[in-house]
Amino acid sequence: MTRTHLMYGTPTYTTWSAMLTRCNNSKNHKYASYGARGIKVCERWRDFQSFLDDMGARPVGTTLGRRDNDGDYEPSNCEWQDATTQARNKRNTAEFLFQGILATVPAHCERLGLSASTVRSRIYTYKWTIEKAMSQQPRNWGGPVKKSITTPTA
Repeated sequence: MTRTHLMYGTPTYTTWSAMLTRCNNSKNHKYASYGARGIKVCERWRDFQSFLDDMGARPVGTTLGRRDNDGDYEPSNCEWQDATTQARNKRNTAEFLFQGILATVPAHCERLGLSASTVRSRIYTYKWTIEKAMSQQPRNWGGPVKKSITTPTA
């Protein structure tokens, strides 16, 4: 096989190859979540060089993400995303309306200065309403930590 580029085996090439496989190979373990759902790779991106021209080399700490999780792999729908962005764009990520804003729990918490794990517990474990879970500040269980200062003896 003749390669016209020196990118084989790089993170960018591996990402491109995996994208094609999960959308086109019914034997791929991720096919059910991609190709079987109708997710396609645009004609232009079937060529690695075109994919590279459009996306650039994959930056460290990122993966290929689709802005619209139900959309195809194409230049207008794809970007290199960090893990936080990827996690917020999954099909099973719930969004809630609070203060007129539709967002995920982590996005609301980031905006409000709350702990996402605390709010998740309030909603899913304690069955609080979204309004109550997002509105109450966390308790200060133990109060301020008091440090005892010991003075060395001579």
